[in-house]
Amino acid sequence: MKSKEKTDINQEKVMKIKPVYEDERGKIIDIVDGDEFVHAGIVTFKPGAIRGNHYHKQTEQVNYILKGKIRYFSRDLSKENTKVKEDILEAGDMIIDPPLGWHSQEAIEESEMLFFTKKKRGKGGYEDDVFRIPREEIDNFKTPV
Repeated sequence: MKSKEKTDINQEKVMKIKPVYEDERGKIIDIVDGDEFVHAGIVTFKPGAIRGNHYHKQTEQVNYILKGKIRYFSRDLSKENTKVKEDILEAGDMIIDPPLGWHSQEAIEESEMLFFTKKKRGKGGYEDDVFRIPREEIDNFKTPV
């Protein structure tokens, strides 16, 4: 990962990932480097599709846009009275959702997103650490203590 610092999700900026090497054959792009992840997946979106609407208590999620354009909503649930932040992500953009970082995506156009987590996908892993909150409820949501 290009940045090791953990920041407040409402101050997190979209990272523009640049190739580490490029020549006449093409590019080498490092998305994750130095962190250990257990799961990688690709999410596809049709225009207007909404995905996410959840947070994780224990794991961070790294999201890298492979194709298209996505409206990305996030809110830091580790602090009281935070607001939902909206970013527009496009191919080559990356954003990291830390634990307690609620996130939701809405496809502006057909899109693909590569994501990494530090928990396996199956039972006892990632899915057990997914806490769903619909977009229309997130503004008034209070994180349970």
